Amino acid sequence: MNVAVSRAREQFVLVADRADCEGSSLLADLVRYIGYHDEHAIGRSRIRSIFELLSTAHADALAQVRASRGRRAQRESAAESIAADTLDRVLAEDGHALLRYVQEHPLLELVGHLPDLMDEERQLAENGSRVDFLVYDSLSKQPVLVIEVDGSTYHPPGSRQAARDALKDSALAKAGLDVLRLRTEGSQEPERIREALHRAQSRH
Repeated sequence: MNVAVSRAREQFVLVADRADCEGSSLLADLVRYIGYHDEHAIGRSRIRSIFELLSTAHADALAQVRASRGRRAQRESAAESIAADTLDRVLAEDGHALLRYVQEHPLLELVGHLPDLMDEERQLAENGSRVDFLVYDSLSKQPVLVIEVDGSTYHPPGSRQAARDALKDSALAKAGLDVLRLRTEGSQEPERIREALHRAQSRH
């Protein structure tokens, strides 16, 4: 950060968690210094992410989400617990009364019957690949939407995991299923889930 501050010529932009900007730290001192010289230079972003709970500053809130998941939290990552909690809230809203979801659903059950899978896609499915969340219609039992939670550490662009993600998306597209990928460095997840559900339901 010292290098960024010293080399900034025209503009310096700092994006940080509010909790990190308070208390006694070099970052907090810098924020107070900026605010002292220009109170309008500091603003609170309107963009929010459910994955802010992964920050150590929100450890208590994350613990509450994990506790509410019960034994399921033992089988899922913290990011998946957060996504499941959000999906529960969205599906409880008007218009989604018939929608349910399952976690860790086998990819093979969704695409195994397709005759036009590439060898790599079929191998991925047969090797036990699963989807994080499968939203389905509880009346017709038909799948509606696949939701995947992608951690920035394990799914960087160009990685082997990113290539596997692309194969999974391609196979699911052949089955007529949309895939919504929620990256942990993303934002506006509830809105994106609602929009994806609306698009998927409009085609079923």
